[in-house]
Amino acid sequence: MPKLTKTVRCKLDPGAKERQAMLETIRQFSAACNYISQIAHEHRGMSNKVALHHLTYYGVRAKFGLPAQLACTARDKVAEAYKKGSRRTPRHFGPNTSVRLDARTFSIAKAGQASISTVKGRIKVPMILGDFQRSLLDAWEINGAAELVYDKRAKTFYLHIVVKRETDPPTKSGRTVGIDIGMVNLAVTSNGLRFSGKKAMHLRRHYRNLRANLQAKGTSGSHCLMKRLRGKETRIMREVNHIISRRIVNSLQAGDTIRIETLTHIRERAKQRRARRADFHSWPFAQLQFFLEYKALERGIAVEYINPAYTSQTCSRCETRGHRVQHRFSCPSCNSRNAADFNAAYNIAKASLALGDGPQSIGPKATRCSQLQALQLAVG
Repeated sequence: MPKLTKTVRCKLDPGAKERQAMLETIRQFSAACNYISQIAHEHRGMSNKVALHHLTYYGVRAKFGLPAQLACTARDKVAEAYKKGSRRTPRHFGPNTSVRLDARTFSIAKAGQASISTVKGRIKVPMILGDFQRSLLDAWEINGAAELVYDKRAKTFYLHIVVKRETDPPTKSGRTVGIDIGMVNLAVTSNGLRFSGKKAMHLRRHYRNLRANLQAKGTSGSHCLMKRLRGKETRIMREVNHIISRRIVNSLQAGDTIRIETLTHIRERAKQRRARRADFHSWPFAQLQFFLEYKALERGIAVEYINPAYTSQTCSRCETRGHRVQHRFSCPSCNSRNAADFNAAYNIAKASLALGDGPQSIGPKATRCSQLQALQLAVG
């Protein structure tokens, strides 16, 4: 039975004593992560948690005064950071790095208090909960994992609590809807929804040019403005992806199936003009797919991934290779004309060879068009 996982963001309301204890814990945890990272880098980017534990545990306890379990979670955080990307690059952790907690270092009381392990001992901090957070904490199972986060700008502490719930597997008894994801149109569905990317593109270019101008100016005022703008573009795009995924899922019923292209290694495969490379290589394609997947799972909607080869270059009516010119598609065989993104969405919906469920699915290399037609695959 599949499990649905969510993170509940809970605001904390500490007193002066608890606030100082949490600040000191965050500072020492961050310093411990950098200490462990330096040792891991000296050992060729070591990411084995057991080996890293033997090299760093007693040093972390002696130098930074962290409780035993926080020393272990700091080690885990560094090891996982080195597993991602190149191991030759040293990992650096900022002074306000979030503190990873587990079932031994935090718990939640029914009175709405969080018990957190710190360098000053165990403390109890009231949580400010709304109806949404309270309903999730009451109805869902707390996974025993959380992050203590400090928002330096707002001078506020948050506890990000992981909750989980088992859901019934989707039945796949309804219709199948294909979704074409891109930049000109953020998402186009075969059931008629289209989300233009014009405003998002303008927004991203505006902030990129603004950052470049502020960096070139180099004054103290420009640096202050850059700090205020930090993360704003990312937050806006995240909200846009939430809105798009929510509207798509709300247009479907339990038992329906969403079919999407697997975009693994798309940045290495696709070629872009120089003017669009910066946008393309920073575009959050995977984030939108992730939001679609977990929202669909919660509603009993299945998600399948297919090979993206030729989905925008094949006629959705007769499955013949046609011509795509910018945003228009024309078929030389049946003379049909359509918007290229809608044509691709229809092909994705008709695809008879799905690669399986979940974001980990990776499709085979693109085959010849004749082979795909024999399989009745919506190539594109």
